[in-house]
Amino acid sequence: GQRAQLDLCVRDQTRRWHLVLPGRAAHRAIVRVAHPHGITMHYTGITGEERLVRLDQADGISSYWEGERGAERRVRMVHPGGAVVFSEGAMGEERDVRVVFPDGRLISLE
Repeated sequence: GQRAQLDLCVRDQTRRWHLVLPGRAAHRAIVRVAHPHGITMHYTGITGEERLVRLDQADGISSYWEGERGAERRVRMVHPGGAVVFSEGAMGEERDVRVVFPDGRLISLE
């Protein structure tokens, strides 16, 4: 049978990947947007209801997001060296609350 495929669209040096489901040409859910300055945003959800789930920065930091579309909030950031910073709070009001290092050490920031 047919498989879902990724469709790449390039506009203004920004690359956008859409997931196209077989037999549903109108279903083009955006899954990834790569900006020319090194930020890549990853999405999940059906067309028109996509929500941000991960943001990769040029410096190697990846942040992970949860919540409903339009109210996504950062819940953790993973640094290239393996340290993970956990955050709490509503969208736009996130605050870092603890850091866990690869060796298991934990530092509370509150």
